[in-house]
Amino acid sequence: MSVIFDNPSPDKTRVYTDPRSETQIDDWPSGGKRVTAKLWIETDAKRGQRAVRATLRPRYNWSFRTHRCKHHRPTRTLAGGDWGEPKKLTYSAVQRIVDGSDGKTYIAALRLPYGFITIYQGNLQYSEEIIFPHDNEARFRQICALLDADPEPLIERDKRLQAAMWKAADEATGRPPSGTGSTASMVER
Repeated sequence: MSVIFDNPSPDKTRVYTDPRSETQIDDWPSGGKRVTAKLWIETDAKRGQRAVRATLRPRYNWSFRTHRCKHHRPTRTLAGGDWGEPKKLTYSAVQRIVDGSDGKTYIAALRLPYGFITIYQGNLQYSEEIIFPHDNEARFRQICALLDADPEPLIERDKRLQAAMWKAADEATGRPPSGTGSTASMVER
């Protein structure tokens, strides 16, 4: 679980709100300037959903002053612009654009058949956080609610996988399957 130190919540975890399929951000950082960015969720019947981001590259008209003055500086006016090449995430079962409690935009993606949730940064370059059902079940349920996904089958599947993993670890180490020295007792804690 990701920990940030500028978040006012007591447990230092980011809270996500306002799930949506598309948004436009007018003050998006791009290099040394601010541009308009558009984010949307693209859906394919066979592959699922993926997030897409494109930025508006501004185009300016430059005009030079014809009268004589102390400073002959050109002036510019915004004359529209062109949308850049879209940047796309990989497909997953469900994706939504969400707002974080730190004021930034994120992409929440439910990864099937693996059964975990990945939170990507709005720039679509890095994953910010990965949420597994066995790490924090309440948080997993909260993010599933944002994605309109049923968490119950995923949680049950994860519990079965965790039990099988601990059983295999017990057999590999030669420890008995129950008792204080067992890895199976770690799951119950």
